[in-house]
Amino acid sequence: MVQAEEVAILPKSPTRALRNEPRSAREVTEYTTALNRSVMHRPILAMVSLWLAAFGALMVVPTAKAYLGDFEPASGYVPFMGPLIPSLNLGTDWQDGTGNVPAALGYLGIPPTTYGRAPVDVTRYNAGQAGARADILDDSGLWSAAPGSGGRPQFDASNGVNQFQFISTHDAGTRPPGDQNALVVRTFASTNLLDYRYTMDALDLGGIAPGSLTGATYSIQFVFCPQSGPAGNISLLGFADDALNTALQIGTTGTGGFQYRPGSSAALTTTATQIGFNGWSEVTITINTAANTAGITVSPWNDTTSSLGAPISIVSGMAIPDLARISKLNFIQQPGIEKYFYDGFAMSATGGVSCAITGLSVNPGPCNNNGTPLNTADDYYTTDVTVTYANPPASGSLTLTGPALHSSNSVSSVPVGSLGSSTSHTFVGVRLKANGTALNLTARFQ
Repeated sequence: MVQAEEVAILPKSPTRALRNEPRSAREVTEYTTALNRSVMHRPILAMVSLWLAAFGALMVVPTAKAYLGDFEPASGYVPFMGPLIPSLNLGTDWQDGTGNVPAALGYLGIPPTTYGRAPVDVTRYNAGQAGARADILDDSGLWSAAPGSGGRPQFDASNGVNQFQFISTHDAGTRPPGDQNALVVRTFASTNLLDYRYTMDALDLGGIAPGSLTGATYSIQFVFCPQSGPAGNISLLGFADDALNTALQIGTTGTGGFQYRPGSSAALTTTATQIGFNGWSEVTITINTAANTAGITVSPWNDTTSSLGAPISIVSGMAIPDLARISKLNFIQQPGIEKYFYDGFAMSATGGVSCAITGLSVNPGPCNNNGTPLNTADDYYTTDVTVTYANPPASGSLTLTGPALHSSNSVSSVPVGSLGSSTSHTFVGVRLKANGTALNLTARFQ
């Protein structure tokens, strides 16, 4: 689990700030202790926020949990036939051939008088992310489409003529009460193969940053309801690493045969397990990236009895390509498929080697009055901040954040490839506030 260590910064008093005296390590220790005691008397919300900062550096936003999950508004998705998202007219996003864009995302078609109502494609907005739903540069969020893919890229290339090709939310139909939305993959109007990618984040794994893990065992559960179609494969879901190297893929034929394969290039194995078209089948995927093995269990929906069948072990201990981690889901679908549904994703990771920040120390220097000796509010001191850690991630950066940083500070981030060592890094010349207020400094990998 990626962890962040917080330290309370004891500012100098106004008198000490004017005299340019450094503070002692004892003062820092004493104030840290005092801060920890005072936390117990703060409101519950403050304690929760501090705990999150210390054990995951996560932001809690009431409007969205932000993960793949169940595709409800609380998970960061626009509901089926839900409120529209105002378009920001971002320069490289689709325009209708006349230099115009729809006034709001969630409509398809060109002439304003004949706009057809349709859910907004997940690659057009910040789907699955925290905060309010908003227009983003296409493919810049957790969801993206391969160049030339069916779906949104082909819709854009046709200037909005071929409407029914996208990945969006949809009415979940027979899902349990309270689960109103599911994910639909629709390629009815596509002539190109649809190829979308979802990048997992920490909330998908219960607070563990996917990029921090090596050699973990993943459990991925979800339900799906396929579409009938041609006899061959019509849709695939792959489980891959950052570079889209794939551990395994599962899918179905147009006649409901369950399929799987290790990697993404071997021949698909079509099993005797039949997946019904009128209900939700359950799947559990287990991927061990230390042993390079995988297992698949399916509980198939039976259209004849209108019931969910018993779990069937499709494969166990199957050899898969050697990947360090699983961090992406890859949705692939053939053209001409009306609707293919997914819902109820639940993921976890156990074991493996995870990154952890184990300490943060400050070596304070003299105070700088910032050229205003009578104003202590803008004072700062320059210090070296050493962060210690174990098993740093392979990519990303180590950053310093928090209200302790002075507005003039320019030393706050270093790429993982430029860390001082495999166990620690020292930020040299960090400017911290010395304004008479206790403030926090947070180190995190992101």
